[in-house]
Amino acid sequence: MARYDLTWSVTGVSNSALAWMRTTAGKDLRIWEVAVYQSGGTAATTDIGIGRPAAISVTPTTLTPQAEDPSAGAASCTGQVAATTKPTSPANFMRRFGIPSTIGAGVIWTFPYGLIVPTGPAEVVVWNIGAATSTFSGYFVYDE
Repeated sequence: MARYDLTWSVTGVSNSALAWMRTTAGKDLRIWEVAVYQSGGTAATTDIGIGRPAAISVTPTTLTPQAEDPSAGAASCTGQVAATTKPTSPANFMRRFGIPSTIGAGVIWTFPYGLIVPTGPAEVVVWNIGAATSTFSGYFVYDE
């Protein structure tokens, strides 16, 4: 398996997907670390969560991950922040964090055994649970 990094930034609105990782029909992935923080705009208090969406996105816009080892080759799995239909909210969140109303405030979630996203397509989504409209940024570190 090779290690990849994916960064993202998006203006998030209340109760919506901020960013997500998507597998392919031929590759699964193992997420080791996810970060999310308020990076600009108007700071607002909100809750952020991560989980498996009840329904995956339709026609997502692809963000290209970068290999930590240049000899690893291009990633098969992708990240997204936009789609014709975004993923729906997870029925149950794996982790949640309350972000205070401060630009730069955020969280880094680590998964010591890896958070598996199975061959699919399947997705794991970072979700703005609260009512904040702000600019959020973050990253995923994963293997595929």
